[in-house]
Amino acid sequence: MKPKKRINKVKPRHWFLLLLIRFFVNPWIFLYFCFRPRYYRLKKRGPLIVLVNHATEFDILLTDTLFNFPLYFVASEQLLNKGFPSWLLNYVFAPIPKSKSMSDIAVVPRIKRVLDEGGNVCIFPEGNMTMTGNVSSMPSAIGKLIKLMKVPIVIMESYGLYFSSPRWSVRRKFGPTGIKLKRIIEVAEFDSLSGDSITDLIKNELSINAFEQRPIRKYRGFNKAAGLHRLVFTCPSCHQPFTMKSGGSKLWCSACGYVGHYDVHGYVNGPTGRFDTVALDHMVKKDYVKYVGQHIDDLELSAQCDVRYFVSGAKRRSKKYKQMLKLSHDGLSLISKKDTRHYSFENIYSYTMQTRRKFIIYVRGNLSIVAKLPVKDSTYQYLITMQLLHNHDDYLKGTIDYDLINNPDDTSTLGL
Repeated sequence: MKPKKRINKVKPRHWFLLLLIRFFVNPWIFLYFCFRPRYYRLKKRGPLIVLVNHATEFDILLTDTLFNFPLYFVASEQLLNKGFPSWLLNYVFAPIPKSKSMSDIAVVPRIKRVLDEGGNVCIFPEGNMTMTGNVSSMPSAIGKLIKLMKVPIVIMESYGLYFSSPRWSVRRKFGPTGIKLKRIIEVAEFDSLSGDSITDLIKNELSINAFEQRPIRKYRGFNKAAGLHRLVFTCPSCHQPFTMKSGGSKLWCSACGYVGHYDVHGYVNGPTGRFDTVALDHMVKKDYVKYVGQHIDDLELSAQCDVRYFVSGAKRRSKKYKQMLKLSHDGLSLISKKDTRHYSFENIYSYTMQTRRKFIIYVRGNLSIVAKLPVKDSTYQYLITMQLLHNHDDYLKGTIDYDLINNPDDTSTLGL
């Protein structure tokens, strides 16, 4: 029996298609984002691993304009099960699939194969777009991966993209954006380090707070605060959830009358002070943890969603269903006219946000649930609620000894 022929991941067409995209598509993207392009000639140094902060949905297209070679991106497998759009994405970019927000050991040989074929790999170590302008969490395994691959690491730093198109927003803002080369880490610099030490090095290089970057730039737009209630879902004044609304340049509370103004620098100015979204996020989570602790038995979030089901490894999702999603201390329920599917926290082992409105739940048995929430709802609030309720359920069962609800000042593990 003949061995199965290995199909190369790196193909000449990727460079040709990239040139077409740069010629026909990039000018419009640059105009849309007020993007300031740069060009780095690093081909002779390859293969390389490029690491970039994750700020927008268009990071792949923007990053792919920077070098004199195509990049092979590590991307969520959820992007690769949408039928024809996924086929086109795979044909043009040949992304390396990975389970979102979970450790996926299968991605290691996939990356190694591309590097062995002379390709250059790009990874967004956070795995999730920032919600606040600060860095999202990074998996500790990134250092072990880099040590195993033994190729130079290119650190890229983006600027302005968070203010131009924050994840919570409905409308984009107009101001300068770009991605620049921060440094190249040669193999000799990290070869003697442990995987954990390399992770710390990468975290230090990519831990970029958008509000601390210089120079300070302005980002103007119409209806620029619309959607801010998705991030600030508790009131900075009366500290109550479910009362926040946003529109124009304002964020306000329907309960106490608080009004904050979102300015061109990304700060919210109100009667309680001037805060950036990083500080507001901490305040919101702290208040919300206290609220959940006081209402743990009767708390319920619900929304009418577009729901699709996906089995890991399949090439297509299920058809779209209109279902009511309910989240409470008992777990997650999906309710339709025909039936109700309930998933206890024991059967849910991971969850995350995708783009701005999608809430993804991973259920034991290789099932993924992708729920697209309404525009008015905060997917971020659903994520944090799930984290709190799941943690509390594990605490009551004795599988962990730390209850987030009993520690409202510790918000470091909440969010993205």
